[in-house]
Amino acid sequence: LRRLEPAALDQLLARRDIRQQHVVEPDQARALAFLGPVRGPQVELDGFGALGELTDDAEVLATAINLFEQYLQEEPEDDCGWIDYGLVLMSKAELGRSAKETPSEWFRAEEAFLYAQSLGSGQAHYHIACLYCLMGDGSQALDALEQAFERDGLPSLADIQQDEWLSPLASTARFRAFIAKVEATERERNHSSTV
Repeated sequence: LRRLEPAALDQLLARRDIRQQHVVEPDQARALAFLGPVRGPQVELDGFGALGELTDDAEVLATAINLFEQYLQEEPEDDCGWIDYGLVLMSKAELGRSAKETPSEWFRAEEAFLYAQSLGSGQAHYHIACLYCLMGDGSQALDALEQAFERDGLPSLADIQQDEWLSPLASTARFRAFIAKVEATERERNHSSTV
């Protein structure tokens, strides 16, 4: 488990009232569950990033990025750590995005996902697809989705269809064909498991 020492959390814990400042949706409650109640001297690193994503707090996200970088220097073979790091970078990029520039965090996220992919993560392709979609490259996004499908690295069909990062693809014929292929595969798997 990725954990933080208390010194790294001083700033966050001083802001514990952040829970009262934000309305927490039921499906987002688990993000804050990482943080509290704090048991002992450590808190999950993932929770720090989740809190930043939940609250759209650029300062918390920047701190999470720094902490992930420190962790990944110590544990460079943690493919899940690289994916989580990439996701936090994407969230930070979305906060700072303007129409005129592409946030540098997107390129750093791409590097993180590609490294996770080199470590054997099939899920990395899915996250690369989301990233390419955010960057406005629907063709590369769909190519990455196909790779995720081939490597059994997709989340559930419902998650794919509800993923806001992929929403720009929803109206394309290629995405609809991809969804149909995933649906057919899920039906086949469900049928095979009941026989």
